[in-house]
Amino acid sequence: MLSPIPVIRGSITNDCPMDLPSHELLCLLQDKENTMSSPRFYMDSSSMEKIRNNKLETPIEWLGGKDRFKYVLATPDISVKDLVGQIDAIKITKKGTEMYEIESYSPGQLMQAKHGLFCIDELPVLDTRKQVSLLSVLQEGRFTTGAYPVIFEPKTAFFATANPIDYTHAGKIIEPLYDRLKSHIHTHYPKTLNHEMLIIAQESKIPKSFIPIFMLKVLARVAQNARSSHEINQDKGVSVRMSVHSLELLVSEAERTRSLSHNMLPVPRPSDIFCMEQCAKFELAELDDTIENRPKNIETFDRYCREGYLT
Repeated sequence: MLSPIPVIRGSITNDCPMDLPSHELLCLLQDKENTMSSPRFYMDSSSMEKIRNNKLETPIEWLGGKDRFKYVLATPDISVKDLVGQIDAIKITKKGTEMYEIESYSPGQLMQAKHGLFCIDELPVLDTRKQVSLLSVLQEGRFTTGAYPVIFEPKTAFFATANPIDYTHAGKIIEPLYDRLKSHIHTHYPKTLNHEMLIIAQESKIPKSFIPIFMLKVLARVAQNARSSHEINQDKGVSVRMSVHSLELLVSEAERTRSLSHNMLPVPRPSDIFCMEQCAKFELAELDDTIENRPKNIETFDRYCREGYLT
């Protein structure tokens, strides 16, 4: 959905010549000494050097909409430097710059997402200190890093995802950061059988096959029955992924047992339904997840499979 934009070829921060103020761009084109009028980071030093060397022949390329999307999976080992950038000792050594000059700055994930979308998946996994580093980005559209007397403006749209139930026990979104997210979208499980079937058919990755409609309905009913059961821990719920993976397992089971030996399209049949036990992942409300209690989960799942045929 994002339009292509022109950027300097090879730029890691999606630099466009027009990001620079007109007088600073003119200094580069005329090969004059460039004095920053304000302590702001407009583009990477390597991009400025390309403009100085190539003038109006500076190589430009079009950055597609897909490439303007920056995805980061939050993990405990991500640091603040990974997000906002850092002083690069290698650049200092190679270029002979001072430690706190902008030429020694190595861009982080935020600046690499300039003019694009920046997504952090599982935001609560980031600890409080890392989440605080995102506050000024959301509030003022800018940030500082380390001891740099420079303001960085990523010009990016930020969004994040989080599970309402914390599986990792890593933490939660801090209140100030949560308030600065302009829109909060709460998703839910499919509420109707038809919606469940549509999602299963849309998201499953299966080879060319023939899926009887009644088999698709059985898969959807099994998931819906599990979500409405008092035996299942509904705090964690029954994910739609179970339904999607169940269809993939059904097709692979049909392919393994009949399709390959008879050289025909895989066609799942009712006797294949119990292969879904491999992907059934849920917790009974009153049972601990132990080896002794797992047979109880399988028995409960088998009952849902039979009910799926009868309803």
